Amino acid sequence: VGNRGEGWTVSRSTLKHERNSLGSSAGSLSLFNQLLKLAGGVVIDGKPATAHPLIRDRLIRLEGYVQAHVCAGYYQLTKDSRNESSGHLTVMNKLIHTDIAQEISAIAAEIIGADGLLMPGETGMVAGEKRTADNRRWVNQIFSSLALAMGGGTSNIQRNVIAERGLGLPKAE
Repeated sequence: VGNRGEGWTVSRSTLKHERNSLGSSAGSLSLFNQLLKLAGGVVIDGKPATAHPLIRDRLIRLEGYVQAHVCAGYYQLTKDSRNESSGHLTVMNKLIHTDIAQEISAIAAEIIGADGLLMPGETGMVAGEKRTADNRRWVNQIFSSLALAMGGGTSNIQRNVIAERGLGLPKAE
């Protein structure tokens, strides 16, 4: 754990690794691919959700954020392999992943619509069609995305750390 008086340094290092793990770009990419699979399998107005113009627009925009997060992960890996500092990218990764996960959850909620109100395995009439809900994974994702914004330090704390330590801005009051 370090020497006497070094507890805060050890705690900060541990928290940095936790945030980096929570904010992995691989997690964002995996979650996005699962969302694409969901969107391809749900029918809205007689077509797959991926063909719905509003859903498609949101998916395309989100993919840009996911790919940027993946590129940032490669940048960080390159810096780490050279024993160079990647700055506050570890803190930013967690914040970026939180935002991506919340957008994925919002899109998933829109795609599953009223099916999200059915118990898993329950059959009901949704939009005039008789369907059996298979939504447990997505309902859990929607609620988990809220918890992710708090785990490893809230998103507002992350923003303060980036502003103060990364950008050298004065402390928030």
